[in-house]
Amino acid sequence: MNFHLRENVSVAICAKSAGKYIGNCIKSLLDQTFNDFEIIIVEDPPFDRTETLIRNFADKRIKHQRNKNHLGLTRSRNECLKLAKGDFIFFTDADCVVSKRWVEKGLCSFREEGCIGVEGRTCYVSEKYNLRYSDAHSYVENKSGGQFMTCNMAYKKSAIESIGGFDEKYVNAEDRDLALRAMKVGKIRFNPEMVVYHQKTTRKPLPLRQIGKNLKYSHPRVLLYKQSGDKPLSLWRIVNPLNLATALFPPILLTTLLFKFRLFKSKEDFNLLPYLYIDAVFERLQIWRTCAIERVFLI
Repeated sequence: MNFHLRENVSVAICAKSAGKYIGNCIKSLLDQTFNDFEIIIVEDPPFDRTETLIRNFADKRIKHQRNKNHLGLTRSRNECLKLAKGDFIFFTDADCVVSKRWVEKGLCSFREEGCIGVEGRTCYVSEKYNLRYSDAHSYVENKSGGQFMTCNMAYKKSAIESIGGFDEKYVNAEDRDLALRAMKVGKIRFNPEMVVYHQKTTRKPLPLRQIGKNLKYSHPRVLLYKQSGDKPLSLWRIVNPLNLATALFPPILLTTLLFKFRLFKSKEDFNLLPYLYIDAVFERLQIWRTCAIERVFLI
């Protein structure tokens, strides 16, 4: 299999207000051991200094598109697919940094394992970083596979096209839905040497009216269960049993803290304590509302 033609590989990145992070992401891509690829960056409004930073690199491999209207993450990913010329599409995020042999290791899996997709290992900040509760994206860690997050995934483009790309019904978890459908037409392998590091971002207390909007995972969980039989459950049909107990019986919050206390290390962490309960309540209301609409029985 020939991996030496530039059009064989496309790296797809979706960006939104990514000026703080995009520079480090692009630097890591341009420093790859395998460098014959194009970089597709689709930027969604509101816009910041991302475009200026991209232009500073002055690299012909970089192709940048600004969406005229807000499309959201899922539709922006499909825009990346339309623009990509590669036979292999490597996905990462604007706030990530890829390891030096990221593309090389992914291509090795395609060549040696006969798969249609490769999932890489994702670390938050670094291999040895100690997570804190105020770390906004600590959940992105994926050290053993099976999460299929597009911060660190690669696919044969033909396989993605054969299943219709990303399902735009999903405002989140569209990457997991894609993987579940893709595995019906081929294998996805986990390669722990294909490493991505998520740059540090801090969670801030939000106004009450915004918390519900930001809990986007509840709706996709129900859809994934309905469409693919994917079980985001820990006990029978109960989604996140500990969060349910916290929402119904606030004293259980203390039990929750026993599990999460190791993450509380600073003032910023403890300032978020009230949101443990608020998040649990909003999450449950969203799950029940979606279950009613989709006619799915989950608790």
